[in-house]
Amino acid sequence: MGYKALAAAAVMAISVSQVEAAVVKYDIDLRYVGTTFRDVLIYVNNPAGDVFVIDQMGLEGNPFGITGMHSGLTYGQTVKFTAEVHYADDPNDMIGQFDNGTRAYGCYLANASCNHITYGQQRENNFGLYYDDSIAFDGSLEVGGTISHSFWRPWKDEQYAWGRFWTEWETAEFEVISVNEPQPAPVPLPATAALLPLGLAALAAIRKRRKAA
Repeated sequence: MGYKALAAAAVMAISVSQVEAAVVKYDIDLRYVGTTFRDVLIYVNNPAGDVFVIDQMGLEGNPFGITGMHSGLTYGQTVKFTAEVHYADDPNDMIGQFDNGTRAYGCYLANASCNHITYGQQRENNFGLYYDDSIAFDGSLEVGGTISHSFWRPWKDEQYAWGRFWTEWETAEFEVISVNEPQPAPVPLPATAALLPLGLAALAAIRKRRKAA
């Protein structure tokens, strides 16, 4: 390989290795503060055929024994939100109807996975991660703030021994109790970086030849 080719490889390796990836890691300690069902419709299997229409009902302590996506948690329990999120360079540049290229890996809020995220927005003190128009993880990056997990499920019919239950959506909320500031993940060096020492040697050789001339 000639001096000029080696020098060009060195410059390319330096340039590529300095490119930043839109990757953020989250590690946040949370306190579970409850789940809420909204727009609830309940049919009870009894002689009267009772029907209940409820604007808002808590998961914890509801008289019907209804379960939700975070039923395994107890009020005040400490959990984590951890994730590695590859945000889209331009959050408004849509690939599909609900897809701007954002992807999440190793993404969990308590026991719920958010690895299926397709749309995301990274902001100064908060973030939003979404899948389709049905699941959302919205969160504060400040102590005392809230991270919520919302699940839209239009009039999903659930059967219980006592009757039937519908809700349009449910939201679990978590209070932020400590935050490890999101840090950019290390950007792996490209294959061309292996040529960097050789390219620098070539540059030195070129300089030496010029001085000798």
